[in-house]
Amino acid sequence: MEFHWHLKESIRELDQCQASRELQIASLLALIFAHRKCQVIEVLSGSDEDITSMNHSAMNYFDISSKSNDPEVIIGKAKVLEKNSSFIAGVEQLNQAIVLYPRFLPAFIEKMKLQASLKDWEQVVDTAFRALSIDKHCLDAQRYLILHSLAWDNNEEAVYRMTDAQRHYKNATKMDESSIVGLTGLLHCQLIENQKGVEEQLDSLEEFNKATGMSKELLYLCALSGQKRGKTSQEILKYLDKIVEMQNQMMKGLALGIEYYIKLEPELILNITKIYLQFSPNEPIILGQPLPPSLRQAKDILQPLVNACPTQKEPLYLMAKVKYLSGDIQAAISLLQKCLDQNPSFSDGHLLMAQISIHYGNYQTASKSLEVALSHDFNKEPLYLMAKVKYLSGDIQAAISLLQKCLDQNPSFSDGHLLMAQISIHYGNYQTASKSLEVALSHDFNLEHGDHFVRSRELMALMYLKHRKDRRLYAGCYREILDKKPTTQSFLMLGDAYMHILEPERAIEIYEQALKKNPKDWILTRKVGQALIKTHFYEKAMLNRVDNTANFSMCESQTIITNALEISQTQDLQSLEWEVKLVNLLGQVQLNTDNKDTAIATLKRAHQTNQKLMRRLPVEQPDLLAEQKKFSISLCKQLGELISNHLRDNKQALNVYKEALNYDEANAEILMLMAKLEASNQNFDIAHNYCVAILKHAPHLDEPVLMMADLTFRQNDFEGALNHFNELLTRKPTYYQAMNKLIETARRVGQLDLIPPVLEKAEKFSPRTQLDPGYHYAKGLYEWFTGDNNEALKSFNKARQDPEIGVQVTYHMIEICINPDNETIGGETFETMVQLSPMEKDSYQGAAIKTADSLLSDLKGKVLDDLDFHIICNFVLLAKRTKNEADLALNEFMKLLNDDRYRDNVAAILGVATAFMIIKQTPKARNHLKRVAKNSWNFQEAEYLEKCWLLLADIYTQSGKYDMAIELLKKVLLYNKSCMKAYEYLGYIMEKEQSYRDAAQNYDLAWKFTNCNNPNIGYKLAFNYMKAKRHVDAIDVCKEILTKFPDYPKVRKEILDKCRNSLKM
Repeated sequence: MEFHWHLKESIRELDQCQASRELQIASLLALIFAHRKCQVIEVLSGSDEDITSMNHSAMNYFDISSKSNDPEVIIGKAKVLEKNSSFIAGVEQLNQAIVLYPRFLPAFIEKMKLQASLKDWEQVVDTAFRALSIDKHCLDAQRYLILHSLAWDNNEEAVYRMTDAQRHYKNATKMDESSIVGLTGLLHCQLIENQKGVEEQLDSLEEFNKATGMSKELLYLCALSGQKRGKTSQEILKYLDKIVEMQNQMMKGLALGIEYYIKLEPELILNITKIYLQFSPNEPIILGQPLPPSLRQAKDILQPLVNACPTQKEPLYLMAKVKYLSGDIQAAISLLQKCLDQNPSFSDGHLLMAQISIHYGNYQTASKSLEVALSHDFNKEPLYLMAKVKYLSGDIQAAISLLQKCLDQNPSFSDGHLLMAQISIHYGNYQTASKSLEVALSHDFNLEHGDHFVRSRELMALMYLKHRKDRRLYAGCYREILDKKPTTQSFLMLGDAYMHILEPERAIEIYEQALKKNPKDWILTRKVGQALIKTHFYEKAMLNRVDNTANFSMCESQTIITNALEISQTQDLQSLEWEVKLVNLLGQVQLNTDNKDTAIATLKRAHQTNQKLMRRLPVEQPDLLAEQKKFSISLCKQLGELISNHLRDNKQALNVYKEALNYDEANAEILMLMAKLEASNQNFDIAHNYCVAILKHAPHLDEPVLMMADLTFRQNDFEGALNHFNELLTRKPTYYQAMNKLIETARRVGQLDLIPPVLEKAEKFSPRTQLDPGYHYAKGLYEWFTGDNNEALKSFNKARQDPEIGVQVTYHMIEICINPDNETIGGETFETMVQLSPMEKDSYQGAAIKTADSLLSDLKGKVLDDLDFHIICNFVLLAKRTKNEADLALNEFMKLLNDDRYRDNVAAILGVATAFMIIKQTPKARNHLKRVAKNSWNFQEAEYLEKCWLLLADIYTQSGKYDMAIELLKKVLLYNKSCMKAYEYLGYIMEKEQSYRDAAQNYDLAWKFTNCNNPNIGYKLAFNYMKAKRHVDAIDVCKEILTKFPDYPKVRKEILDKCRNSLKM
């Protein structure tokens, strides 16, 4: 049935035969044959079972066979081993078959395949001859012998017969006019012989095949044609890159063998590599630099060929050249030596060896290599290189003599003319140099785009600089190189040219342009740094190093600067200036290693040294005074901010800022920083005076006006502050800093209902408002303060990536995530009314904490204040409400309180108290909270202070000390009339005292300030209305709750129905 192509029927019958032990092997082999004919992928047994990852089962089939010495069983085992890439074990199995059956030809054929996969070609040849002794017409043996001859016997000259190739291709196209292979082969031959009309045929063929996909051969011909027609490198290389992509895809997963060599297409790979090399640098790059794309692609496509044909001179030579140009000189020498050992007369190999020797400056070795090359091939290239060796070794007359002989043989040899120009320029013979360049240009019409373009422009630049003394034209030549060839090397050449003519500022621009394209290029990074140091741009030099920490370690930077400081110990003015800059640079490096204490000490040293310098400059070098003043102010500003934020020493920071005012008494930035510090010290009048001073010199600035309004707020004049912020927003509706202050003030005075019109006005004022992070931050604050946490998170998320407010926004998002229900964490008075199962509650809290952790990860590295970040991290731990996390957070908060700088830190006290509440040590929590019970309210600590008062009120409420709790709650409401939690506690206390009308009044305010979004508060309000006999009000609240929260428990049954019944009675 199989031989009559009744395949389905035969498979069905063979499946049944497998049940018989005697027919098992035979039926399996027959099934394999049938499935191959069907082109079915999932083969059922034997050697093909590997395709469906059932090799073990396949081997078991063979092992259980009663005919274990049957040659076909052994071959089956060998095939399974081959599929597993166990080639050596497969050969051993086949050796067993050959010993048992010396004239069994299939065993020899399979053995050849496995030996080829092992690259054991001597054994392949031996096995092939043994197979031919059994059957002289064995095609597989002959194929492997031919393959060995081509790939390993270094006999490729036997196949270079262009005339025969054209004849065969023409015959192929006559037999099948639609044969693409025949047509592309014929066009290739014609293109090599420069026959007319080939380009037009290729264009037509390319257009015709674009839709269906171009073959590798056609892509190569298009690249070759483009090269002959002078197309740009981008146009040519796009064809070659496509070939590399196709080739890599095709060779993926193929084992070494006949199919591998057929698909490898060595001739095509060699041709492609040669074109890639033509578009690569002529000189080796420095090892470690990123490889140019052309070299990288050449290496990728050539490597498999070198692996498959390791004795062929052409692949070895080309790979050696790729390695040489890639900067891997030792690898190039190794490959080249291997090539020359097998082909001593290979002149190109000796020439490359000479080039490598020249590169190393080993001219004697280069001469020997060139002499060997000349003995085998007396052409232009060896003579040219020999002339170059003589020139470099100082034998000018011999160089000129050899070069002249070379040019006599090849008058159009551009390399020779360019070398003659170089020698002439070096010895001041500019007239001869100019003539040589003119001759090179006249003979090479493609010089503008060819390999010699860069060299010709370099030589012209040298003439302009040495002969004409024209620096502009000198740099212009390198600019022209960059315009024509915008590679990293071209950027480096132009930058180096500017450095050579003492224009480092322009060099920096060029280097930085290159660095943007190649941010990991350490050579470019170092050049930028060196240029910046030369121009005394120390801050930028520091940033250059900091931005490239992967290439320059901070340790290396510190060592370099420290060594420089040790060298410079003199006290002359220039040394003093260098010392200030270097010490400042050292401080910046230390800052970027998060070593802030050391950095502050270093910057203080820079500040002190700078004070000495500033005392001497007015007398000794007054022209530098203005520039140094700018630097001094910048140094004072940074040092003051570090002292204030990290050391928390406002007094010392103010002294540093006052020093800066000596250099510019009207500096608005410094005065503003001083105003903020004085405000944080509760010196509101002094802060106000600084703002007035700023406005005196810069009345157009909004920030001091905003600060003055904020000072009114900080002095607890909330109503006055509200008017100031409103006035600012009337003038400028999108002044978001003022809007944020207005929202905060409205919250404090209990007038958050003023905010929606303000937000609406901002939206109408500008069509871009909806895209502004400042608007979304303000909107998020309002939504957060009114209890709409989900919407607040959405708004904050839109502002989170903003560089100015992003950190603060992220802090707010974390606060929402760790307390989404606005609970008193650690408090025990209230229990949520929402009926969640333990699993749902854990999932809900877990998701929120996970989001908080994710936000913390984003925040790390962006924060300026380590203390705030440390505190919020520990509050995230507390939000998990487990004993282990609470213990961890408690330890960290206690460490802070034990530090003299932070012993009265309200956030740390709250953290300690919350941790004690979670681990059920209420007395200890109460004792810590009592420390801040009498604290005066201040804006900096307002949030944490109010939370401390609320938690202490919670403890007093739980212990029945209602009077003490009410005192604290009223204190909270004095400074924050929108505090829903305070009203809720008051409502609870009144309810416990059975004063239901007072309880309802407080719950009503709590309900109002959550914007009616908290169903727990709504339930309590409705319940107390019912108790106070205000049934209609209770029903209204119940309806509102059920409209927003239809599934809320108890409301309908316990309040709504009872109130309705009461009204009916």
